[in-house]
Amino acid sequence: MFKLLKNSFAIPYDNNLKCPSVSEARICVANYCDENKLLYEFKDVTKEGSPIVKIDGKDYEVRFGYGIGQCGPGGYGISCREL
Repeated sequence: MFKLLKNSFAIPYDNNLKCPSVSEARICVANYCDENKLLYEFKDVTKEGSPIVKIDGKDYEVRFGYGIGQCGPGGYGISCREL
């Protein structure tokens, strides 16, 4: 239940018909941070294998897969959720 209360935001991902790989998700997060002039640093990974990124001093789990982010129903997306 507490995961629902954590801050999260969508990362732009154009190819929502294909599930992004870990490396594609990292590239999209890096591009998003560069475009928005945010400081970021990739750290470790979660138990599930999702990358962890520090953005402006806060740790986020990079989530990607079906129905995540701004993709809507029937698509793939990427988002960052605060740890």
